[in-house]
Amino acid sequence: MNEQKICFIICYNNELYLSECIRYLNRLEIPDGFELDLLTIAQAESMTAGYNAAMQASDAKYKVYLHQDVFVLYRGFLKDTIALFLKHPEIGIIGMVGTLKMPQSAVMWETNDRIGALRSCHLNTVDDFFDHEHDKEAVYTQVEAVDGLLMMTQYDVPWREDLFDGWDFYDASQSYEFRIKGYHVVVPYQEVPWVLHDCGFLNFQNYEKYRALFCKEYHSTLVESKEQQTENAAVQRIENLIIAQLDQGNLDFAKEMVYQHIKKMQSSELFVVLYLLFQIQDREKAAGESDLFACIEPVNSTTIKEHFMKLKFCVRRLEYSLSDEDCKEAIAYLEEKKISSICVEKIIELACVEKEKAIENVFRYGKHYREKAVHNTHFVC
Repeated sequence: MNEQKICFIICYNNELYLSECIRYLNRLEIPDGFELDLLTIAQAESMTAGYNAAMQASDAKYKVYLHQDVFVLYRGFLKDTIALFLKHPEIGIIGMVGTLKMPQSAVMWETNDRIGALRSCHLNTVDDFFDHEHDKEAVYTQVEAVDGLLMMTQYDVPWREDLFDGWDFYDASQSYEFRIKGYHVVVPYQEVPWVLHDCGFLNFQNYEKYRALFCKEYHSTLVESKEQQTENAAVQRIENLIIAQLDQGNLDFAKEMVYQHIKKMQSSELFVVLYLLFQIQDREKAAGESDLFACIEPVNSTTIKEHFMKLKFCVRRLEYSLSDEDCKEAIAYLEEKKISSICVEKIIELACVEKEKAIENVFRYGKHYREKAVHNTHFVC
């Protein structure tokens, strides 16, 4: 075991997200005397299977298991977490968000006992500090479980691949496994969120199955949610219809369906993203601006979501003032795709917290948008 080594471990199924995640990891300050490693697992059979394989393949004492859609914003992240581990050998896992007490349902967010900080993005990007105010003097707070968006360990404990062979409850399970072995699971004090989780919407397809497994193994009380299962099935049917029409290039039909059903489809990420983009398209048409869908070829559910993803990545690079090369690359994409000022303004509004910084760098790097602002008063940038 190499006690001066930190390994980042990422299971991924999307190259764009993985690349953007690594872009932020490359900015982190490295503790003196330490080396970094990166293990990525493509198309893992399950989160536990991927994490177990990587854990066994790495000789690093410190491992950071994180989602592909997590961007570490705080450049001192490694220095602070390693210092915490070195001072407190009883700590097994550090997470960004946790729950002081697991609720009866075993659903971590169905409680008022959450603690931590997170810059999260379901659609709008916001800073969350959750239910309990963190005591700065305490440095960290012990919890029962942490969210799996990022879990950093200093000991190797096998992930319960025998039970959780999917994508749900692996984090709660691992938190309990560490606690069973006598280690502490903690959330550190964060004055501002250390990470951004571009998490989109939850997929509940097999959620109840793994909730039942978790409750049987660790948590005696199981609260059934048949109503939730029925609602999820209805949402999935409508979403499948929209995907089929988009994949045939029927954008107008998809638009009509989205506007018609959006109120009951708030849990569908695809619906909400399409609703947003169609609203931008309507504003572009009214202003005589270029159509944001015009640069997508072919138009289908996958390419639309990828385009939206790239737009968010571009404005965030400008918001966080990544390297000069990164910012120029972001502007180049926006200008090459002829993304309207209306669209840029809306994406900044949704994806950025430090909006003025993003706007400032749009002007700094984007000659097209500087010129456009002179003649177009709606683009407040």
